Amino acid sequence: ASTSVIDLRGTSMDMISGKIEYAEDPPNASKREEIEQKDEDAERLDMERLEELEGELIQAIERDQTLQPFKEQIKLDVTTEGLRIQIVDKKNRPMFDSASEVLKSYTAKILYRIGKVINKVPNDIVISGHTDSARFYADIEDYSNWELSADRANATRRALIKGGMSPKKVAKVIGVADSDPFNKTDPMHYSNRRITIVVLSKTAKRNAANLAKKTKTPSKAPFKNLPQETREQIRLDKAPGLPPPSQKSSPIQR
Repeated sequence: ASTSVIDLRGTSMDMISGKIEYAEDPPNASKREEIEQKDEDAERLDMERLEELEGELIQAIERDQTLQPFKEQIKLDVTTEGLRIQIVDKKNRPMFDSASEVLKSYTAKILYRIGKVINKVPNDIVISGHTDSARFYADIEDYSNWELSADRANATRRALIKGGMSPKKVAKVIGVADSDPFNKTDPMHYSNRRITIVVLSKTAKRNAANLAKKTKTPSKAPFKNLPQETREQIRLDKAPGLPPPSQKSSPIQR
């Protein structure tokens, strides 16, 4: 077989593979590379900003005498999703009243301080509430750990805003009950009762937006735009036994 290359106005075509190779970059290639480089630079700067935010929160906890006693209960780390802030229960020192979404006074102070600090960055946040695996008992019918964890996440949102955080930063508030334990080996451990605040990275926010687009239910084509046969079949399916609109029904014999 021939492996010769035919030159066609600046392009070459491999006669075996059929692959087209440009002698010069396509007009938009350099522009696309420039955009990709800018995106990479923006993501790198965003992660650096989140790491700086983590350092500022650590300093705030160390310097604030009201927060120092609770520093072991405030867990900070930077992940691919962003800066994760977890406020966990400690033995004999819970974050909420028992079986309630009511914040302890010291928890509210912690959240006020955190809200003020994270408001310095433009990133959105996601708040999630967590419980242990202990069965929830209450007089309220159909109220479980799912509802309790969601209510605690919402109480956290309100406290962050009261501390100075913009309400517009909140992207999502969810309750996950005991589905994501902090202590993987002991589902009943007190540390599983916690609040997680994630200051979203630009990458995580973009990925979430892309996922939402993919899972979005496609819009249905207007009925009038469908072919005549399809429209008549739909009518028949909805009302079986009736003749199609295009046919006249025969007169009733008496």
